[in-house]
Amino acid sequence: MFGLPLAFAAPAVLVALVALAALYYFLRVTPPRARQVVFPPLRLLLGLDDKETTPAKTPWPLLLLRLAIAAAVVLAMAGPIWNAAKIADGHAGALLVIFDDGWASAPSWDRRLAVAREAMSAATRAGRLAALAPISQGGLDVTPLDAANFEAKLSALAPVPYAPPREAALPPIARFLSNDPNAEILWIADGLELGGAGGFASKLKALAEGHAISVAAEGATPIAIDDVESLPGALKVRLTRADGNARADGVARALDAQGRAIGQTPFQFGAGLTAEASFELPVELRNEIARLVVGDEPAAGATWLIDERWRRRRVAILSGASADIAQPLLAPSYYIRRALAPYADIREAHGEVSDPIVALLGEKPSVMVLADMSVPPGPTRDKLGEFVDSGGVLIRFAGTRLAAGDDDLIPTALRRGGRTLGGALSWETPKHIAPFEDPSPFVGLAAPTEVTVTRQVLAEPEPGLAAKTWARLADGTPLVTAERRGKGLIVLFHVTADMTWSNLPISGLFVEMLRRIVAEAGAAPAAPTGYPFCHWK
Repeated sequence: MFGLPLAFAAPAVLVALVALAALYYFLRVTPPRARQVVFPPLRLLLGLDDKETTPAKTPWPLLLLRLAIAAAVVLAMAGPIWNAAKIADGHAGALLVIFDDGWASAPSWDRRLAVAREAMSAATRAGRLAALAPISQGGLDVTPLDAANFEAKLSALAPVPYAPPREAALPPIARFLSNDPNAEILWIADGLELGGAGGFASKLKALAEGHAISVAAEGATPIAIDDVESLPGALKVRLTRADGNARADGVARALDAQGRAIGQTPFQFGAGLTAEASFELPVELRNEIARLVVGDEPAAGATWLIDERWRRRRVAILSGASADIAQPLLAPSYYIRRALAPYADIREAHGEVSDPIVALLGEKPSVMVLADMSVPPGPTRDKLGEFVDSGGVLIRFAGTRLAAGDDDLIPTALRRGGRTLGGALSWETPKHIAPFEDPSPFVGLAAPTEVTVTRQVLAEPEPGLAAKTWARLADGTPLVTAERRGKGLIVLFHVTADMTWSNLPISGLFVEMLRRIVAEAGAAPAAPTGYPFCHWK
């Protein structure tokens, strides 16, 4: 490929020349179009030949012309490269530019392109060919380029939003070097151990034995967002850098879905490699954040997409037993509040109010939690129904009041009373929680063997009960059921929120279950279990 002045950018296309033989036979048996003769109204049929003159085969000049056109098309698609310069003794080798185009290269992208353009231009001016091997295109063959083609390929390059694996680029590079023993290598590296850079460098050194190799690396390293944590009062961002060559300070910005700035906060690395930035915003503004970015750092690593996991919901909690419990640590609301406090803003009714449910709905919560409360028909029930229909999440916990009441704001019909498991008057033993199955949003959570249930309210057997069941006991009876109502969701725990019916409220599973249910507030009904991970790492 390199010993002759003629080369091809896509030599594999030349295989299409084999089709010329088939094209020859096809054109040979295809007669030309019949000659059209205009009927002369005056001369009538004078001058017409009464013999059939249409040839049975295509005339050979026309056949040859068509085959030549088809061959020219194939050769043009193969990308011929004519190196008209004289080749020096020993054959001047081509220049192979290995180009790191992962996300870490984005901040200095223009400078990297300038280095590659200058090196490839110098090679072509000296009568040599140049080749470009982007790391993200490691599976593609490396082809030589002349001055007319390498600029177009450079202009088409763009940094990819991930760290591409470098191992895939080694086989094409090896084939290229085997075809040109005198090739020279220039590696424009990003200077970071991403995508296996260390192992790639070692193997490239072995492949390049006998070849001249140069490495150009950017001195300044990029800044990346390492983690985002949702705290009760702020959204905390942790940033990282590879070494001290990165800038020591900057500004982190919070943007909404339309790219408008919601807030910004400065950060300072100091002498370390990590820094923190905190966004202290009202809940309404925090929930509008769709993306966190580092200012003046145009890279995917400096961008963190915010999804439902980082939304901070406003949760209203009300317990029917709170007025009867003299010790607050025994109240059902205590366990719910402790479980949700790290992930949500808690609202509770305080003071003497005539209708605490309506009062809490006035706080505009995303989630309403009712522990052992029955909601009979009336204005309060209508308000709760409107809350659910408009997209709110209603979480109910069982208890003696709910089991004895007549309430339709529940996912499934319940049997009167309850079921006792264990104790002197029961033949059954406490039950464990069965593994979670689809379509439950709890899939992936482990059911601890130490969590047991001693009492529960039973659901009436009805069609569709299995589809409503998010968690069940080992004997198959529902522990958590749920149902979509309008745009919202109703979830029922068939046990109490305190320790009287189960030890679930003091387990870590209880926290994760509530966290995932709260995340359903505002989620699309078609994807109730979606927890997308949207950060490029």
